[in-house]
Amino acid sequence: MDRIRISSHTADDLEEICLYIGKDSPFYAKEVIKNILHSIRVLEKFPKIGRMVP
Repeated sequence: MDRIRISSHTADDLEEICLYIGKDSPFYAKEVIKNILHSIRVLEKFPKIGRMVP
């Protein structure tokens, strides 16, 4: 199983997303980030998930 590394640029983007959503709802900001990180973990386990785009 390969590990996915999050670049500093990506980490900055995630923080910006969290701050933007957090202006209206801190709860949903955390939920969105949690869902993104969960998707990354799924991709680590199943790197060939999804379909091939021609």
